[in-house]
Amino acid sequence: MAKRKFEDDDEDKSNRIKKFTKKSVHYGDVTVFYFQRVQSFCCIPSLAGVALGLSSRHIYSEQCKINDEFRTFEREPLPSKVRQKLLRLAGVKKWKKSELKIARDIRISRLNCGCSCGEYCFPQTCSCCLNGIGCQVDEGTFPCSCRPNCCLNAQGRLEYSGTKIARHRTETLARVQANMES
Repeated sequence: MAKRKFEDDDEDKSNRIKKFTKKSVHYGDVTVFYFQRVQSFCCIPSLAGVALGLSSRHIYSEQCKINDEFRTFEREPLPSKVRQKLLRLAGVKKWKKSELKIARDIRISRLNCGCSCGEYCFPQTCSCCLNGIGCQVDEGTFPCSCRPNCCLNAQGRLEYSGTKIARHRTETLARVQANMES
């Protein structure tokens, strides 16, 4: 014969309450670390100029309160003159010219990508297909110039859509904010 549960069983109630307790993250104090600016050698700026980096050790830190509001920032690439000014203000007097040449060569090599098939893309002549990668269109006809319905690349064709990315970003931010409020 099966035993019925007693309704006022304290242990059972506490287990049910724990099961349905809502969990969330709240931010309070954060430690902000400040670093000296230096010339970086691990990235290539999309615009001409020196790469900005941070020293390996922080120069000071401070405690700050952070609110639970979600903030976003849109960042644009810094022009070369602004990068140079930031480095000068940080005490960097000279930057390594060899690094500037390497960065320039890499930027130029990035322009030489994609296939040059034109509107129609055939697997026998498409440089993307021959290298085992899919065609990609980021803007207009760059780097690949093939059209969506005329690309026969077996690896496929990917087209960048700024509106899809903006919509995804908006939906994600709305979902995160809704989770933070509830």
